[in-house]
Amino acid sequence: MTAPAPTSAPPWPRLRAAYAQSPRRWWLGGVSLLVASAALAVLLAPAGGKARQRTATWQSVGAQRRLEPHIAAAEGTARPQALQTLRGLRVASESIALVRQRYVEPDKFRPRVMVEEALQAVAHLVPEMLVDAPRVGPLDDEPLELRLRMGEVSKQLHLDQTTDLLGVGWQLLTALRFVADHLPADVAAAKVEYAAVNGLLSTLDPYSRMLDPDQWRDMLTSTGGNFGGLGIVIVPADGALTVQQVLPDSPALRVGLQTGDRILQIDGDDTVGMTVDQAVERLRGEVGTTARLMVLRKGWGQ
Repeated sequence: MTAPAPTSAPPWPRLRAAYAQSPRRWWLGGVSLLVASAALAVLLAPAGGKARQRTATWQSVGAQRRLEPHIAAAEGTARPQALQTLRGLRVASESIALVRQRYVEPDKFRPRVMVEEALQAVAHLVPEMLVDAPRVGPLDDEPLELRLRMGEVSKQLHLDQTTDLLGVGWQLLTALRFVADHLPADVAAAKVEYAAVNGLLSTLDPYSRMLDPDQWRDMLTSTGGNFGGLGIVIVPADGALTVQQVLPDSPALRVGLQTGDRILQIDGDDTVGMTVDQAVERLRGEVGTTARLMVLRKGWGQ
């Protein structure tokens, strides 16, 4: 037979007896346990903070990944920078400054109409954008206010104090920041500012235009290769295409063309009503071919 195991005595009396025999050892043990617990808490706190930080980071990355499909395909990851550039209005500001300093007919400046046409040009680029320009009376050809709408949001511009090109710049800064804040993802932000500038320039004459970087590269491509020109710079002046500059070591210089010569015909066709772009296209051709010009020079009788 197996004898039953002796029943264990209650723990608390035994603990009290042990503490009575050596109270100093128990006191030191308790203090050591408290110090060890505090040290363990200090060591674990940064680890827990880092764990929470890692969780927050992964949550942020997850949110960013969910937003990526909404980035405009034409700009990709450059979209935020393109929007920031649009809000800064650097291109338009420099363009307006050049027009103010160098345009030869400042009497053509109509600031309120410039703002309107600039924003109407943007509206042609952005289908969701509407520009309403109410007139006070049937004879009022310059708006005193503009109402912009982008989807469900709207913005009102008061133009009564817009009397010069500086005012045009401030109005465009306000308007294009509003556009940038609500621009649809499928519209390239980099195109908006150039559209506004060309809308503004369209109020001056049919020849002034700004090329965006893509158009500039296309032009360089189309004029490269085996194509050549006469070596002149032409501008419209007093209704006629006029030579502004003759380039050194060029066919034009060798045949005696001079600054100020007016081009009346190109290969027998009158240049009346011909734009600069059309004239340049007619004057450009394969290297070695010729162009026949009729020119009028001051001092010539015929």
